[in-house]
Amino acid sequence: MDKPIEPNLGNKLPQRSIDNVIDGVYHGLDAVSDATSPALHKISASAHQALDTLASGANHAVDAIANGTAKLQHAQQHFGERCRCQVRDRPLMSVGTAMVAGMLFSWWLNRSRKTEH
Repeated sequence: MDKPIEPNLGNKLPQRSIDNVIDGVYHGLDAVSDATSPALHKISASAHQALDTLASGANHAVDAIANGTAKLQHAQQHFGERCRCQVRDRPLMSVGTAMVAGMLFSWWLNRSRKTEH
């Protein structure tokens, strides 16, 4: 006669082997995670360092542009004031200079148009 199998024993064996497989997978994942964790930390630290360097460079560029802009504005004001003084001191010479500059500019534009055709 066949020996009767306990219903509970039959159910426990597959469950235990599934639990063992799952535990093995978890242990494997933990081992992989532990092994790759230092590398990921290095990559993350390198990325943070690169971003900090970029941010520092961008801040330096913004400061340089702001400083250059301030210098240009000061030079523009200084040049404008000098031009006003020159026009007040010698109005006829200023008008003559502007006319000659306009004629030379017109001649140069007409000459460049003729060479294009």
